[in-house]
Amino acid sequence: TPTLLSPTGRSAVGPRSATLFRLSAAATRDLQELARASHTTVNIALQGVFSHLLMRLTGHQDVVFGTTVSGRPAEVAGAESMVGLFINTVPVRATI
Repeated sequence: TPTLLSPTGRSAVGPRSATLFRLSAAATRDLQELARASHTTVNIALQGVFSHLLMRLTGHQDVVFGTTVSGRPAEVAGAESMVGLFINTVPVRATI
């Protein structure tokens, strides 16, 4: 079931913003090494970190969130030049 991460009783959407930050070269190398040592990609390692954050925020040991994937099949000739919505959101489930 959906789990709200904001305070209950909030009737209006609060201010929205985005923050850009860069990892240091050392932190980037450490993240790449973690992924390599785990025989996975940096993206999957970051999804694991996000899963852990959601588990801590919700108190649940089983969480699901959406991730965006490309829907452009490589085997279709000219797929890289096609314009349109070729993305899908698929569920990622993490369980401890």
